[in-house]
Amino acid sequence: MAGLNDKLTRKQADAVGAIVSNSSIAAAARSCGVAERTLYRWLEIPAFSTACDEAQRRILSSTVTNLQRVSLAAVAVLASIMADKAATDGARIAASRTILEYSFRSKEHEIEDRLAALESTLAEQKLKGEQYDRT
Repeated sequence: MAGLNDKLTRKQADAVGAIVSNSSIAAAARSCGVAERTLYRWLEIPAFSTACDEAQRRILSSTVTNLQRVSLAAVAVLASIMADKAATDGARIAASRTILEYSFRSKEHEIEDRLAALESTLAEQKLKGEQYDRT
């Protein structure tokens, strides 16, 4: 990333931060003190666009890491609500549904990952001219 930032002016580097910190290009432009049109023009510059994408990826990665860090506690809270006989039926059902829903989703992601690996292997075999043995 240091290489990308070396290609940007100080104002552009500030704009990258503004873009990932604001909900719109207009707000980002106001935040970093440049015209909205300028930001749109800069987004057409590969180094600037790549820097924005990388900044957004870093934020998403950090967010996912934080979610993973607290997910066990979240499941514990849901499990305690689900098991709490004093909780309303609606709260217990909602907690149960949430636990089941995310359990199924995690399994779906596992299956999608395995399918993607199989598709990749098949594509590689096709490129090499190998035939898939169906027996």
